Amino acid sequence: MRGLLLLLLFAVLAACGGGASDVSSGAASAVAVASGAAQLSVVLQDSAGQTSATVYANSISALVVTLSDAKGQPLSNRVVKLGVSTSSLSQISPDTVLTDASGRAQSQLISNDNTGADSINASIDVDGKSYSAAFNYSVRSLNFALSTPKLDLSTVSAGGSVGVSVNLSNSDTGLALETPVNVSFSSPCADAGKALMSSPVLSVVSTVNGVKAAVASSTYQDKSCAGSDEITATATLGGVSRSAKATLSVLAALAGNIEFVSAVPELISLPGTGGNTSAVVQFKVKDLQGSPLGGQWVDFALNTTVGGITLVQSAAQSQPGTGLVQVVVNAGAVSTVVRVTATLRGANPAISSQSNALTISTGLPHQNGFSLSADIVNPEFYTLDGNSVVLTARASDRFGNPVPDGSAVSFMTEGGIGTITPRCTMVNGACSVTLVSSGNRQKLVGAGRMTVLAHMVGEESFNDLNGNGVFDTGESWSDQGEAFLNADETAHAAPMTLLAVDGAGYVEPFIDFNGDGVYNGPDGQYNGVLRSASIPSSVAKTIHVSSSRVVIWSASALGSNVLTYPLSAGRLCASGSLISQFALALRDANGNVLPAKTQLDLEITQTVLVDALGNAINNPAQLTGLSSFTVPSTAVVPQFTGTLSAVACPIPADAQLVVKVKFPSGVETSQSVPLN
Repeated sequence: MRGLLLLLLFAVLAACGGGASDVSSGAASAVAVASGAAQLSVVLQDSAGQTSATVYANSISALVVTLSDAKGQPLSNRVVKLGVSTSSLSQISPDTVLTDASGRAQSQLISNDNTGADSINASIDVDGKSYSAAFNYSVRSLNFALSTPKLDLSTVSAGGSVGVSVNLSNSDTGLALETPVNVSFSSPCADAGKALMSSPVLSVVSTVNGVKAAVASSTYQDKSCAGSDEITATATLGGVSRSAKATLSVLAALAGNIEFVSAVPELISLPGTGGNTSAVVQFKVKDLQGSPLGGQWVDFALNTTVGGITLVQSAAQSQPGTGLVQVVVNAGAVSTVVRVTATLRGANPAISSQSNALTISTGLPHQNGFSLSADIVNPEFYTLDGNSVVLTARASDRFGNPVPDGSAVSFMTEGGIGTITPRCTMVNGACSVTLVSSGNRQKLVGAGRMTVLAHMVGEESFNDLNGNGVFDTGESWSDQGEAFLNADETAHAAPMTLLAVDGAGYVEPFIDFNGDGVYNGPDGQYNGVLRSASIPSSVAKTIHVSSSRVVIWSASALGSNVLTYPLSAGRLCASGSLISQFALALRDANGNVLPAKTQLDLEITQTVLVDALGNAINNPAQLTGLSSFTVPSTAVVPQFTGTLSAVACPIPADAQLVVKVKFPSGVETSQSVPLN
């Protein structure tokens, strides 16, 4: 007789740290303990680098940890664990950080849309002793203001285009709203199909002359509007909407209209970063009937010259037959957004059009903007060749812009085991490769666990405290050494010699960035392109940014301790007990989680006996509730606790609890325990 699962409680095992001494709060002063003890503090900082106990909903705040000994000397290369008292307000990412040479480490507090108060907790073990610190903070609703839309041209020619932008600010502080917000742009002509507007657009924070601004920019393209058109910008955040309006005058079709055609590329790099530093912007001159008109002089102007942005020429003549006219824009030394205005010479009233926005940025990924993920973390790899998973690398520069298309990412597997696409090139800030199971699994450092390393040329991340867009002496940064493959998944700052599963030696490989044949750790200097003149020119401007991903090579075989019965309550019907419990841990033969998409079914097999009169001689054991489970993509071994019951004792002598397992490959197995 087969029963149903009575109770299935899913619990993921997690290790918890403990044993703290005095805990600080508020401004997160260092923990004071016995003589010779370490001192630990954790604080939140605002965009100006000042300690702040207030953050806003749906925002990201800088979290700074400081660790020193009793004499105030910094303690470097120490792993600090971070957490919050409740996850309903905020999360911390990453939740473990490594202190640098100054005893400092940084993370981020990511707030959701709830408000309230909470505490950040930091803990560390130093010389066998545990220390901790706390910082109390509150999450407030984010009130924001939306400026009147700014029109780069108050009047636009028929068929022309014009830039429209709004500024978003924090109503409480007056500072730029650093939370990205979608802003919608609309107008009566756009609603009627007589004009086009890019909408919605995401606000972007940029820094000009040390001042941050959050701006959402759209482009208005006339089709056949003619007259006044009221443009409305609308933004919604946290359930609150703001709207603002501005009126644009659109000229009726006249001889000598000029239209924006293209800007190639739309993302150009700052000088010295190795990318394309110029863009070609094209316009088209048309006559009254809308046909291309050549031989017309067009004057060009930039809407900003911050950082030294220049035009190669200030005017050009449209080409016969096509009416096309173009100008080259050269990037300056500051990351910003720029547009080109083209004006038909001699027209009265003036006939002008404006290009789409050109973004000027580094074009280089920074360490905090580089990550690696897998579509399946626990594939059925250990016992099968030829299975595959997809690994995806994503990269952005320090302003959050996707790196230029064509930027290359390289990959390396632990011990050269498995087959991986060696490199991919970025499109819209991401690219993917395929990892295929193959090779000698016994050479892995961890049984059935493989580390994959992805790396590309980029720069170190830094905390821009003064908002000038460049690294200055005194600002903190993520000082890092050459990238290496961390095979044993522990926190260590340099490659190590380890033992593989078969006992053979394994030396963690590194990527020799400077080609000197030896591993180089952090150099104590900021390695990046956006830096002040105080940094020696001899210091490298680039490094390898890197990210690792552990792929579990799950086996098509069960571990020996998958099914445990009985638990502490004892066996069913022992001493008359009508309830008992069992545990189910979904481990494979290596102790890792079973492969993703593995199907498990639980049942009871037993023989129920009756006498000649039909009276029960024994009573069936029962379980009710869910009877099956599919293993998800996860690196954690799921555990279940289930309950067994009987109406009366005894239960059948041959009663067994059975777990049947079907792996994605079709391999089937089972494990059982007697209930008596």
